[in-house]
Amino acid sequence: MATSYSGSVVLLRSTADAQMKVNWQDIWRSDVKSCSSDNSDLFRTSQGKPTTRKLSEMSQLLAEKIIAKERIQQAEVKPKARPKGKSQSKKERMKQELSEQGVFDGMMRSAHEDARFQDEETYQKTVSTGESFVAQMLARSKLKPETEVTLREWCDLVWRSGRASPLDQDTLATDL
Repeated sequence: MATSYSGSVVLLRSTADAQMKVNWQDIWRSDVKSCSSDNSDLFRTSQGKPTTRKLSEMSQLLAEKIIAKERIQQAEVKPKARPKGKSQSKKERMKQELSEQGVFDGMMRSAHEDARFQDEETYQKTVSTGESFVAQMLARSKLKPETEVTLREWCDLVWRSGRASPLDQDTLATDL
């Protein structure tokens, strides 16, 4: 081996070691910071002051936030309307004729009722998913649903419920 390569080998080895050594606390800090910024509105009063929340109400709050976010995304995807000065397509002309006759209004009302039913169904599914998530979190942390947590504590619980720990293997083995 030539000594001229030893410097570059050491440099390559030190960069490889630096890439392999990832501090878990850096990942935790970034995850907690993003969770705090995403959920800060859930832990604020109407005056903007920090507040605590019971763990039992978090599933409903999260479901409402998810549904609101989906509605915003759906509203952004609306198709562009045609300019009024141009001719209408055949479908648009038929809609206009039906609306003049009053037939279209009944169809729209039933469509709105169907959409409302689907929204309620989606909301219930989201709430049940959130409840199971919070129940699993409570079981792991051994906390009661009446426990009040701050934003930081909530983000720590969320982070901890999504990460495996070597200490958890003992409890998983006894559960099986």
